[in-house]
Amino acid sequence: MIREAIEEDAIILSELMSKTFVDTFGHTYVPEDLTNYLNATYTPEIQLRELKQENRITLLQFHDSQLAGYSMALLDSQEDGIDGPKPICQIQRFYLDKPFHGKGLAQALFQETMKRLLDKGAKTIWLGVWEDNFRAQRFYQNHGFVHVGEHSFLVGNAVDRDLLFRWVAP
Repeated sequence: MIREAIEEDAIILSELMSKTFVDTFGHTYVPEDLTNYLNATYTPEIQLRELKQENRITLLQFHDSQLAGYSMALLDSQEDGIDGPKPICQIQRFYLDKPFHGKGLAQALFQETMKRLLDKGAKTIWLGVWEDNFRAQRFYQNHGFVHVGEHSFLVGNAVDRDLLFRWVAP
């Protein structure tokens, strides 16, 4: 089941966001940088504030009543190097908890995320993917996203390179 997140989901969303970020990227950062990033990005208070933003769509994916994944998209989001018909929107975060990989849940969550963005009028959709996350890169390319550039992503003192992918509505 997929549903839109509500304010009461801030705590469980915060927990899943922190867990999936650490599971995916934690091995690449020194502990202090990782902790500081998590505290500056994924606290329940921050998630509550983000859930209240009208230019944001946050979806939760459940499997057997367990929270399995989430997506977060921004409406009218601009980034250097991203062009295309407007409005331009961003899939800011898209994660599935590792125990739920390979069950087809990512496909369903992605389709619903895209549907919601298109329903809001999106003509161009972009996202950033860590340069070493080849699984995610293949996933997005298989859904018609094209690599169009890169930008820096900071976690403490670490500077990562994210590849920028773009999809334009036919």
